[in-house]
Amino acid sequence: MFRFISNPLNDSAWSFPILECIHIIGFAMSIGTSVDFRMLDVGMVHQTSAQLLKDTSGWTLVGIVIMIFSGLLLFSSDPDMYYLNWAFLIKMVCLLLAIVFNYTIHGYIDPPLEKLHAQSTPTPNLGAQQSTRRQGPGSGRDVCHAQNQ
Repeated sequence: MFRFISNPLNDSAWSFPILECIHIIGFAMSIGTSVDFRMLDVGMVHQTSAQLLKDTSGWTLVGIVIMIFSGLLLFSSDPDMYYLNWAFLIKMVCLLLAIVFNYTIHGYIDPPLEKLHAQSTPTPNLGAQQSTRRQGPGSGRDVCHAQNQ
């Protein structure tokens, strides 16, 4: 009486592997943008963590969206196999914790560290350079010249 609709991922030999590749690309985009190699003096060593977080947040979000949607499609191919697998459940808990960490704790810790880094970085003394360049109207030399007349 009821006819079950088959999953297209199970019907084609290439659909599951292609979707799995898309899933891995999404994973690489989401996790790869949050890896910081600056401690090894590799990559963007002149940027703070908060600047890197701001610059890569779009790529991270796109990667997470791709990973979640492709993961849901992969899950639909055989839900019982994934749902009853302890390794899959642990993986889902770790994914949830990583997303919560990235969008809560990580965002609260990095901006204060950027402010601390800005306060500890010495700024060059531009006062001496500016005083030698001021030669136009309103500069100190014009005021002294006006007082002597």
